[in-house]
Amino acid sequence: MQANPTLEQEELDVAVLTRLCESGPWTPDELRRELGLPALDAVMRLVEKGLAHRVDGREFVVASQSGRYVGSLGLAR
Repeated sequence: MQANPTLEQEELDVAVLTRLCESGPWTPDELRRELGLPALDAVMRLVEKGLAHRVDGREFVVASQSGRYVGSLGLAR
């Protein structure tokens, strides 16, 4: 059973998803430089939840259609 994410994790997930929706694709390393090392965990959580996809040999991350929909609702801000 997976533990519930903390508020800090959820805020980081929102920050990553917002960036992916507004100006993707990003590399995980770019997100790490912008948001810190925990951004890599956020990418993993978003991919696991289907809100983001890794593409091009896992080099780039983009928001999925579901992730863009959530972003368009303003729920990820």
